[in-house]
Amino acid sequence: MWELFLHRQGFRNVIRGGQTTGFQFKIHLPYYRGLWVSASFRGFAVRVDGVHYPNDKITIKIGNKTYRFADVDQAYEDFWYYGDLATIIVEKPGGLTDGLHKVECGISYENSYGTYETPPAGYEFAYAGGFGTGFATSSQAKTSTDPMAGLRSCSLDMVLVI
Repeated sequence: MWELFLHRQGFRNVIRGGQTTGFQFKIHLPYYRGLWVSASFRGFAVRVDGVHYPNDKITIKIGNKTYRFADVDQAYEDFWYYGDLATIIVEKPGGLTDGLHKVECGISYENSYGTYETPPAGYEFAYAGGFGTGFATSSQAKTSTDPMAGLRSCSLDMVLVI
């Protein structure tokens, strides 16, 4: 399922008022069913070409609603349906240059039963992309300098911006 987390289409620079203000990409919900938006982004990180983008520079669009990352945990009445794409919009003046880019994205969510599941010992994400070898516990995540530490799923892809 995680190999489908990053959507293969929709990665592009964002232009507003004639200015390139950042870039966007799309993700699938990495779960077998839909989730409340407030439970979908308990942890989230984006890294492109080795540069980590802080969550205060991230906006999420699901359906016709747009959320600043800081507000997403308050979206109790909104649902992210399985199969729907979320657009991740990252503020970066000037956007990304044309060409191939290494995109890494990690997410941690609360499942529909209200618990956080810890993968079994030795479990490693197939697409960890070098930002964490396997699952980090909460205490490891708190002491780690890696923004991807402790996230439930991480995905790596190469995308072309033209």
